[in-house]
Amino acid sequence: MLVKIADKKDIQIITTSHSEWFIDALPRVARISIARTTSGVVQSFNGVTTRTAVAGISGTNLPELYIVCEDDVAEKIINTRLSTPVRRRIKILSLGAKQHLQSSAKTLSEAHPLVPILIVWDSDMTDKEILDSHRSSQISESPGYNLIEWFRFPSGASEDGSEITDITGKRFPPEIAMKATLLANEDTLKETADLLRVDVEEFRNALNSAIVAPGSHHSLFYELSQAIALDQGSTLDAVVRGYLLAVDMDGFAGQVERMLNGEFKGFPLQEQRL
Repeated sequence: MLVKIADKKDIQIITTSHSEWFIDALPRVARISIARTTSGVVQSFNGVTTRTAVAGISGTNLPELYIVCEDDVAEKIINTRLSTPVRRRIKILSLGAKQHLQSSAKTLSEAHPLVPILIVWDSDMTDKEILDSHRSSQISESPGYNLIEWFRFPSGASEDGSEITDITGKRFPPEIAMKATLLANEDTLKETADLLRVDVEEFRNALNSAIVAPGSHHSLFYELSQAIALDQGSTLDAVVRGYLLAVDMDGFAGQVERMLNGEFKGFPLQEQRL
């Protein structure tokens, strides 16, 4: 009724409410959420979903978007790339092996069919593996399938910005891609070394000596932390920040914001590229 009155009389009506039903009845363009941060700064967010508004009122964490990934390295990349306001609206779930991500996303969709899901694969996930997993998981039968999308991390970046692959064109897993990216970009290498407060040549040598062959690439951050006498958490954080200086992840951030705005493009399968 209020919306009709405002439209008819061309006026603006300002009202507050704690009612989920009242908020849900308003068009998103008419919703503004105002919150005070821990530092006392007042922030406003336009066009929020009902879920975000209710979460802010109740103090509970009701995500507007689930992001499903493989492990803590992927989670660190995602968290580092996204802004604080966006991180407040999402929930990241590290669910293990790449072969099971679509099955896990299907289970999640069955439990929360109205919450969008973004599956994020490591850079070495192939188009064929995505298609095979799509078939075996039967994710297309999940009730919220039209709200599910996917993204794949880039396989590093050379000095000219192109992705780094082996001689056969195969994409590298994130840890190998990070090592290759830092060694291929002198400015990025230096900035990462500065974050770690180590000499750039010492850091270059540590990277070159770190064993990240297929099957053992998860040891990268342990080996680096041992070589430069820092804990693994600090090492992972700096390497990810350096890596993100070189690779283009703007498309990922844009995809997340688009999905948060209620715009979905479905689950594209790459059969034509197999």
